[in-house]
Amino acid sequence: MNTTVIIPTYNESENITELKRRLPEGIDVLVVDDSPGNGTAEASKRVGFQVLHRNGKKGLSSAVIDGIKACSTDKIVVMDADLQHPPELIPRMIEELDTYDFVVATRVRAEGWSTTRKLVSFVTNLLALPLVPKIKDRMGGFFGFRKEVVNPTTLNAIGYKIGLEIMVKGHYNSVAQIPYNFGLRSKGESKLTSTVMLEYLRQLIPLYLYKFRMLRFMIVGASGTVVNLVALYLIEHFVLRDTFESQWGAVAADRSYLVAFIPAFLLSVVNNYVLNNVYTFRERTAGRVGFPKYLLVASVTLPLDLAILFALTEWCGMWYIVSAAIAIITVFIIRYTTAKNWIWRSK
Repeated sequence: MNTTVIIPTYNESENITELKRRLPEGIDVLVVDDSPGNGTAEASKRVGFQVLHRNGKKGLSSAVIDGIKACSTDKIVVMDADLQHPPELIPRMIEELDTYDFVVATRVRAEGWSTTRKLVSFVTNLLALPLVPKIKDRMGGFFGFRKEVVNPTTLNAIGYKIGLEIMVKGHYNSVAQIPYNFGLRSKGESKLTSTVMLEYLRQLIPLYLYKFRMLRFMIVGASGTVVNLVALYLIEHFVLRDTFESQWGAVAADRSYLVAFIPAFLLSVVNNYVLNNVYTFRERTAGRVGFPKYLLVASVTLPLDLAILFALTEWCGMWYIVSAAIAIITVFIIRYTTAKNWIWRSK
């Protein structure tokens, strides 16, 4: 079938025989085992599964990542060993992968769940909604994909929701969703703990920053705004004001912030370009002319910055530092759109 089923395990020896019985014939299985003893690994070998045994509990996500790296087949299916994922669904998932890049087994009913468990599932699924809005069950661990969809080196090994990680970072154009009833665990212990929930929240933050590049651009922009405003105040207050007042009078001194804004602006441009290069657009390249292009974009919007700065300070009576902050925020969308589409391009 040219497919490998990756099964991460931790103390699941009691379920291996039944799992083998329910799996269709001809399925290649790779068990990635973190169990402290050899019970799960030995049980897996006895039924004919391939085993990648790792020393120490390294986590479900890293187990799947190591499994992907070890696979040579074109199709990969990931499932749990606790039999809550019905093995009988695998042939259909493999068949769907002939047409679709990514297949998700979607839980439509969870048998025997408490109200608390259902609430936790609803909230965690809702938190991930903006990341993959077209997939209904974003928390499930039963999914399949064509191997070229995933670059395992880009995946984060934090937590247990490796499926969500792949949904966000995978390069797929089509998704099939197969409904199924989520069964009860009959043997072994559940891995759902408060630590798992905290790790899920830790996982969400970098995924949001990855998915919504504008958030990263905003973080960099915030640092540049701080650089700009601090430099603006220091240059205007300690360098230019006295010079302007002594040579051209008090009226000119009160306008010195307009001149001080230019060197402060240039400092922020350098700051933002460097940070955007290594953080916001790290998966892309700006090329050898990246900085001149970025400087050109910033310079084109500089008159708008100065116009807003002048209008808010002179006509609205705002402190020039507040006016400068508003001016910088106003041109944010223009700079982000241009940077994404013209300066930093896909490698």
